[in-house]
Amino acid sequence: MIRRLLARISIKWKLMAVILVMTAVSALAAVLLGTRIEEVMLELYGIKFSIWTVMRKEMARYLALGAGGCIAITILFYNHIMSYIRLINRQLMRAVVKKKLTVGFEDFQSRDVFQELTRNANSIFALFKSFDQMKSARISLEVTSIKLLMNTISEGVLLINREKVVTHVNHQAEDMLRLIPGEIIGETILRHISESHFLESLDKVLQNERKVTDVELKLREDRPLKLTILPIKNKFGELVRALVVLQSDQNDSASDSKKKAVSASSSDA
Repeated sequence: MIRRLLARISIKWKLMAVILVMTAVSALAAVLLGTRIEEVMLELYGIKFSIWTVMRKEMARYLALGAGGCIAITILFYNHIMSYIRLINRQLMRAVVKKKLTVGFEDFQSRDVFQELTRNANSIFALFKSFDQMKSARISLEVTSIKLLMNTISEGVLLINREKVVTHVNHQAEDMLRLIPGEIIGETILRHISESHFLESLDKVLQNERKVTDVELKLREDRPLKLTILPIKNKFGELVRALVVLQSDQNDSASDSKKKAVSASSSDA
């Protein structure tokens, strides 16, 4: 209970409380010492006097000097602690803003706990930086593998994030959608596809996290396409992508091949 209460109080108010307590303890000690001196003088020498009458100005001066010294030392100590904490906080904020885990606490050397804090902060940043490099290398490898896999299949494949921005597309999808290679990457799918069934199916997957299969589309007066959209989730169960698969209608392709064969035979005849 006391620890929780102290955790809600800032360092400044804690130090002010320490100053008040130290001043009160010093004043109490002076009062007790003066009272004891009066008792000893009365018992040993029979002299009855009030030490506060004799040394009132001196005691007040000494107490004021002691309290001022305590306040000055406490303020210097407070500024030293806060300046060191501000340096660390500024470095952490810079790392967060730049999204770059650079080890930058070498200039903040101190002793005792501060030195250990600096050393541990450098170690943590170096550890996180190595983890970040390992993660970047793994993501790069995964992206390369995904691109190779997407370009080896016959279906058109797109990966679309929750903001409906296309992050990956293979050559087959670009051919089906009659796009310039790479032009749709990083752009919203709405700029290139306005077909209502496609957009409704995409919204259904992104909003309700339900897969959509075997939806017939006809884009740009071309042959019909079969649309399948699957939700992709991360290890925490959160939806991160929508996998769009476009397939040419096999029946339509077969009829086209038959027409070509008939036209070829008639021309031969």
